[in-house]
Amino acid sequence: MATRRNPGFTLVELVTTVAILFIMLAVATPVLQSTIAQRRLTSALERIAGDIRSAQSMAVREGNLHRFLTDGAGQYRLERNAGAWAAVMGWYNLSSDYRGSSLQSVRDNGGGALTNITFNSRGAVDVTTGAASYPITLTVAALSGATRTVQVLRSGVVRIP
Repeated sequence: MATRRNPGFTLVELVTTVAILFIMLAVATPVLQSTIAQRRLTSALERIAGDIRSAQSMAVREGNLHRFLTDGAGQYRLERNAGAWAAVMGWYNLSSDYRGSSLQSVRDNGGGALTNITFNSRGAVDVTTGAASYPITLTVAALSGATRTVQVLRSGVVRIP
């Protein structure tokens, strides 16, 4: 008389499958975390470049000075000068949206620290309030220690090298 086997999986098959899944997860997790951290850093960098371009665009559109101002502690905001400097947007900290990313420094080509990048009505960097030498480099850092930069040329070109 033939015995009939019940359909399903044995305990050994289930344990083997779960063990393989855990091994795959253990291998993939560090790679995935690294990819996520790198993407956050890139997104933070693109956000800063976009905000600098916004200040430049507003300067051209409104025909007055606009600036990207930093507080030296990793925060920044956009301001307009219509007789006096006034905020266009409040203080912004990259880590609020891009966890682990921060604006580390703003420096001219000679290494001098800057607190602002001011654009004139033609969209160029205003030399009376700006850097001694160009390009101006903004460095964004991640918790891992990785850094990326945004450059602003004298002509107002904003690029991510």
